[in-house]
Amino acid sequence: MLAPRACRARASLSDPPPTGPAMNRLYATVVSLLVCGAVLSPLREGFSDAPKDDFPLSWFPMFARPRAAEETPVYVVAVEAAGARHKVPQTFWTSGGFNQGATQLLTARRAGAKALEPLCTRVAEKVGRSRRKEYAETVEVRILRGRYSRETFFRDGDRTPLDEKTLTTCAIPARGKQ
Repeated sequence: MLAPRACRARASLSDPPPTGPAMNRLYATVVSLLVCGAVLSPLREGFSDAPKDDFPLSWFPMFARPRAAEETPVYVVAVEAAGARHKVPQTFWTSGGFNQGATQLLTARRAGAKALEPLCTRVAEKVGRSRRKEYAETVEVRILRGRYSRETFFRDGDRTPLDEKTLTTCAIPARGKQ
């Protein structure tokens, strides 16, 4: 008696490959095992002394490591003569999203005052031309670096910085003269 076609060895490479339900299940099993192995392979990095993150097979170290208790972001505010402050969104200095705007501020901060001053001036000019109500009475733009407690910021909703350092300040040009 001959073995079923799916189980017989191929006589030559020109013969068509075996087909049928048994080969479909074998193919599905092999592909499933390979995919599961690839998906689970990053787990070994979590147990390594020197783990490496490798996209697209990531073990997501940004979520696996403890975070510092404090965060020190760089941000921009427009200030009224009376002292009221209004956040200035990244759209005033970049056409990109939030992360691109934050990266530009951090890069400028690292480069020093020579990089911060033109950025501040550009933002001040745009704030001066803006028709947003919250900027109508603003007189200056400040680029600041604040220190925030993650716990009070996220758990308690307290958005007050623990301390703040002014990196640069520039006046908003008089409205109508830009």
